[in-house]
Amino acid sequence: MPPNKIDESALLQDRLYPDMFCLARQIRQSADLAMNTGGRLAGVTPPGLPAVDDTSFAAAKSRVEAALAFVKPLTRAQVDGAEDKVIAWSAGGNDRKIKGNDYVQQFTLPNFSSS
Repeated sequence: MPPNKIDESALLQDRLYPDMFCLARQIRQSADLAMNTGGRLAGVTPPGLPAVDDTSFAAAKSRVEAALAFVKPLTRAQVDGAEDKVIAWSAGGNDRKIKGNDYVQQFTLPNFSSS
């Protein structure tokens, strides 16, 4: 590694604050949340992504690109009316159900701002 260069895997594992996720997980969580939210609201299953690779910016970029490729083609017509649709998912071994509007406001937005 050239002098004054930081290994990218070290940067990806770094945190801005001790109780925060590392940068790699922040990127992964944001990309996955975007796909899951868009898919759930539109009634479309997000693509299965490869196993997590938190060692390179290329892998992080690939995950973001996959998320964008899934979300961008979703249309307004696919999500219109989803505010009253029951959104169901499992997290942490718990089944959850919530109306679309509450899902976005109480789950998705707070998780984006804390990712």
